[in-house]
Amino acid sequence: MRRMLHQKYFPARMAVILFVLVMASGARKAKAQNFDDPVVYMEYIGKTQHELMKKYLSYTSAVSHGKSARKVEKKRNELIESCWETRSKVNAMPFYKGDRALRDASVKYLEILYRVLNEDYSKIVNMEEIAEQSYDNMEAYLLAQEKADEKLQEAGEKSEGMQQQFADKNNIKLIQTESDLSKKMIQSGRVNHYYNEIYLIFFKSYKQEMYLTEAVNGKNINAIEQNKNALVRFANEGLAVLDTIKNFDGDPS
Repeated sequence: MRRMLHQKYFPARMAVILFVLVMASGARKAKAQNFDDPVVYMEYIGKTQHELMKKYLSYTSAVSHGKSARKVEKKRNELIESCWETRSKVNAMPFYKGDRALRDASVKYLEILYRVLNEDYSKIVNMEEIAEQSYDNMEAYLLAQEKADEKLQEAGEKSEGMQQQFADKNNIKLIQTESDLSKKMIQSGRVNHYYNEIYLIFFKSYKQEMYLTEAVNGKNINAIEQNKNALVRFANEGLAVLDTIKNFDGDPS
């Protein structure tokens, strides 16, 4: 008879990460860590990572609600520290009956998360300072965020695959469920991806309007004409693209 576990997936901002949290079905009381039991083994990894993902959601939520990456640096640094502590806990686990695949896959994911937070997001914080100087800078800034999330998605999918292999090998059936945390993270990713797509369309004309204003203030007739024409073109192009984009879950605002 196969034992059944609930499998919950936690996505990162702007991209779904198949990040597995395994919880034992029924009222299983925690004993001293009996890692000879495959359910306890998986549950321990899941619980340690669950706390980390709550902190991750708090950080991404702060960024997505308009706070600059620079202003939430304290949260990022705390998250980096928590990520390494979680990695150390999982890495200290023994192999399961000589099988190191599950533990190593979880450690690998946490190491990638650590590097993304420590390196990729450090660059993103620096890029933020110059993002509004030009459309190209803003596009690069938002693209860097997406690339960081893609790294986490790829690593998360590999970790999730190893979780499934471990479950199959040890006669455990995983049941996919969504917790409140996972739902919030899924929604956060969807909202941010949609917002960034719309924002870039707006920003292109917004920046061009600033160039036109500078030309007017400088009373440069040639520059006024050139920037006016460019603004009209960007505005019309933006409107055409917006016409092809659907409302977000019925919200056109």
